[in-house]
Amino acid sequence: MRPFRQTHQYALGLALLNWFVPLSVRTDKVQRTRAYIVIGIILVNLAICLLSGAALLGTSLSPSALTAGFVLVGESALLYALALVLFRRRHSYVLSGNLAVLAVYIAVLSGVLMTGGYGASPIMPLWIVVPVFVFPLAGPRSGMVWAIIIFLTMIVLLALEELAGFRAWQLSDEDTLMLISRVLPVVLCFMVVIALIIYEHVNAQLSQWLQEERQRFAFKASHDALTDLPNREEFYARLDSTLREATQKKQQVALVYIDLDGFKPINDTYGHYAGDRVLKITSHRLREVIRHTDVAARLGGDEFALILPGVQKRSDIDLALNKLLHTVAIPIDIEGREVQVRASAGVAIFPQDTRDPVALCRLADGAMYQAKTEKNTFRYHAPFQPVVG
Repeated sequence: MRPFRQTHQYALGLALLNWFVPLSVRTDKVQRTRAYIVIGIILVNLAICLLSGAALLGTSLSPSALTAGFVLVGESALLYALALVLFRRRHSYVLSGNLAVLAVYIAVLSGVLMTGGYGASPIMPLWIVVPVFVFPLAGPRSGMVWAIIIFLTMIVLLALEELAGFRAWQLSDEDTLMLISRVLPVVLCFMVVIALIIYEHVNAQLSQWLQEERQRFAFKASHDALTDLPNREEFYARLDSTLREATQKKQQVALVYIDLDGFKPINDTYGHYAGDRVLKITSHRLREVIRHTDVAARLGGDEFALILPGVQKRSDIDLALNKLLHTVAIPIDIEGREVQVRASAGVAIFPQDTRDPVALCRLADGAMYQAKTEKNTFRYHAPFQPVVG
């Protein structure tokens, strides 16, 4: 029951955040993460306002102090609520974050002024909360602006006390001040820890997003957009690395060039949609018939290539290519119509035929064109010979 409750509570919390965050913002990972943080902090601060209002009722403050406290809590709650409304309507986490920081700034400044001023108020350490929260709430530019505002505010308070003797107002009794002095370090530590957790969460989310984007762009740059097979450039890179490894291990590598028979009539008769579907399905079939150590690539058009490392005998290659030809020739359904393509393949062996990667590709291509004279078959550049120790 506990995992279900936790999942249910998480879903409710996410649904609450999503109610404030529009779909247009949720589709962007960076904006969504920042939006969730802004809304979450504002909702937490709004809850703190409600708890503070309830706590005031249990104090022994004077009527004037209670009135000032309720006014301050109400003003803060109103600004937080306004920040939520603005975010839902304007979709700007910077605007809403700055408004929330303004509420914190006013609350701290008012609290300092109502509890003795710069030298006497136990609330002075809370100034650190404003810049700590403004960076994750509204970004670095707003954070620098607010840091300057707070710095100037503290200088003004200090100057008023030292030069003009202004000590603000003392609306709290000694017991309340003592309680604030004892509780405030705990509250301050808690809020700073929360801010650090938020920072780490944002940093982790953005790092993960950047890593995913790098991987996505790297995949798109090295793979064919239609079939998701390695493209020509990636094929040459993998062939080069495979041949180097085969040289070290004294193994043979079979390079197979494949060209589809009967593809052009399908493309001309049924259109590019049908041609694209045939290429996608054929690519999927190629991946199905090869080993996990093999490589299937699309060189362009209806031309494909296979890299088969570690081959030891011709019967293994024959078996693999016969299975490939049979699988490729299975009819394909195109919107209720069956079409069929076949394949012609040419094989060149490293290092038997050549040790040069460019020459190896040329030999496999030549063997493929020999196979195309008969169609639906495969040909070797030369008789296969096992590698000798």
